[in-house]
Amino acid sequence: FSAQIQDKSGSPTPALGATTITLSSNSGAGRFDTAKDGTFASATLALTIPAGQASADFYYKDGSAGTPTLTATAGPSSGPTRGPRCRTG
Repeated sequence: FSAQIQDKSGSPTPALGATTITLSSNSGAGRFDTAKDGTFASATLALTIPAGQASADFYYKDGSAGTPTLTATAGPSSGPTRGPRCRTG
């Protein structure tokens, strides 16, 4: 997956400074990592989008049945951004 910063019109927009996004899942079995072959030991992930970039990739595994909801949250923004959005890909 990718977490992406978007402007108010929904277009990707580069971060003015390093932006940390916290990822979580409503599934008790969901685990995140920044590496495809990682340990997937964490139920949450602090993902950093570097300054000048609009997105950062992450990986998610879940052994539970059903459809989990992933949530991306970031601190308050002072610019014309809409905040983090997750997209598959």
